[in-house]
Amino acid sequence: MAEFKSFFKTVGGNEGNKCHYPTRLDTYGCGCQHDCKYCYAKSLLEFRNLWNNRQPSIADIDKIKRLINRRLRSGDIIRLGGMTDCFQPLEKKERVTYETIKALNDKRVGYLIVTKSALIADDDYISILDKELAHIQVSVTCTDDAFSRQYESASVPSQRIAAIERLQKEGFDVSLRLSPFVP
Repeated sequence: MAEFKSFFKTVGGNEGNKCHYPTRLDTYGCGCQHDCKYCYAKSLLEFRNLWNNRQPSIADIDKIKRLINRRLRSGDIIRLGGMTDCFQPLEKKERVTYETIKALNDKRVGYLIVTKSALIADDDYISILDKELAHIQVSVTCTDDAFSRQYESASVPSQRIAAIERLQKEGFDVSLRLSPFVP
């Protein structure tokens, strides 16, 4: 797997002005195993031949930790996974997002996680997510599991809803995100 080098970015202009979290940290890049047909990142990178959904690039966790310690301050908020999902299936093996969350907790940096994966509610992640720092948005695109498979390879909607329910039960700041909603 190739190393993902452009894992940290602060956006300006219209996007930066609308976001309360204009800085993003991507633990994986140049591809996402969810391979959503509507993905804006895919459309931006595919025409430049930079998209590989089968083997996304992986950010170097040591570089991420150095960046967190050098550039972020306690009280900052960063978005995890602005261009690709930081909880795509590759995370089960590589665990770069897991280690990133631990480093953000140590530095007391808040993090917004936007995902289409039920992995966020697994025991390993529940045990490290900090209720004071973690803000979680789980995208649900429809309510029909079979239909969702036609346009994305992420966790099916029923699994995402179960993840939202577990996170809420555990006391986390979690939101359901309809992004996009496919009728």
